[in-house]
Amino acid sequence: GKYTSTFTVPNDPEFFPASKVDLLNDTPTNYEDGGTVRGNFASFNPLFNNSMTLSQGNFTVAPTGSNRGVGSTFMPSTGKWYFEVEIEDRGSDTQAGICGDNKAILDTYGGNHANSWCMILYNTSTDGIKINSGTQTTYGDVYQSADTFQCAYDMDAGKVWFGRNGSWFASGNPATGANASFTNVSGQAGPQVGSNISGGTLHLNTGQRSFKYTPPTDFKA
Repeated sequence: GKYTSTFTVPNDPEFFPASKVDLLNDTPTNYEDGGTVRGNFASFNPLFNNSMTLSQGNFTVAPTGSNRGVGSTFMPSTGKWYFEVEIEDRGSDTQAGICGDNKAILDTYGGNHANSWCMILYNTSTDGIKINSGTQTTYGDVYQSADTFQCAYDMDAGKVWFGRNGSWFASGNPATGANASFTNVSGQAGPQVGSNISGGTLHLNTGQRSFKYTPPTDFKA
């Protein structure tokens, strides 16, 4: 037989207004109401993961070897988006950035695929390195443990910007569209962490808690 359930919301405007019953909105566009931020937030995706160790509600990743990667639960094809990766331990050869939804991307390290755009956080070099399609280019700064990796990407313009501790590399300005780290982003893309050696601990922040730095104008969590 069929069963019917009735859910009645007490319409108390101060404590439990019926219009606010959806505490997890079905969109990543967040709003504030009395100091409470509501929304669904991208996390690392255990189903889009090549042997990386996830913890803390899939917001923390520990690289476990070479040619590894993990993607996220949200991969938008339009819009402007911002996230941070807090580096507890940078490891020896880890990467952070964005990637598409092709599982093959995760069978290699971050940036070593046409649909993966990353910064190498540390690779025994004194210079920063950006990487896409396996091509490494000197760029920006080396990251240290306790640094914050910043990423802003505009899927409509096909651009992504990388930054460190509140500053965008190469005088980049996501708000105006100037000096992007890469200008060939296409398809769908979401946060990625990769590794080419074991070690490191990285924490993803997509807005589930306060960002350490202010997102660029018009870029959403």
